[in-house]
Amino acid sequence: MPTTQIIAKEGFGTLFVIIVLLVIAVSLELELLGVIVLLLGAGAAWVFRNGERIPSERDPLSFIAPIDGKVESIDSRGKEIEVVINNGVMDAHLLRSPVQGKVALAHFKGGLYGSFEDDYGYLGEQHSVTVGAVGLSLQPKFKATAIYRYGIQSFLGERIGFFYSGRVVIRLPQETELRIGVGDAVQGGSSVIGFARS
Repeated sequence: MPTTQIIAKEGFGTLFVIIVLLVIAVSLELELLGVIVLLLGAGAAWVFRNGERIPSERDPLSFIAPIDGKVESIDSRGKEIEVVINNGVMDAHLLRSPVQGKVALAHFKGGLYGSFEDDYGYLGEQHSVTVGAVGLSLQPKFKATAIYRYGIQSFLGERIGFFYSGRVVIRLPQETELRIGVGDAVQGGSSVIGFARS
């Protein structure tokens, strides 16, 4: 769904506060505060950016990265391949549909925010979401994940939520032919992570 909105709606509150602080700094002629606020504003605009993404492959058998970040690990677990993407603070945080399909909440577990080692992963908040045949486990670092499209059909690469940094675990069918490796940087809504075997 194309949009001309260059900043994600989750950033509106932050940018409003920054604009108010900038007006105060200019009114009181506080140059140093003004410079600091401008830098904060530039950082916030970068964090909440809402750029258009075009999938590099529109094959109906392709799986697209759901979020920006670096591939942290790839493991085979039973009938699934588990790909973990680490979404950093300065990465874009829009969550995008990895396939065309219905978005459904499979499970939600409350908990602490933060990145934990595997031994303590059970302490963190997790959203488990399915999009078609793909499962997503969202483990936020700072704030609850916002999912826009529960129960609605989504298109490949379409925005389906906002994720405030952390780990996204993608569960793909075991027969998936992967096109990524550990350490690769991926772009949500654009980078192909694999293909389903027909």
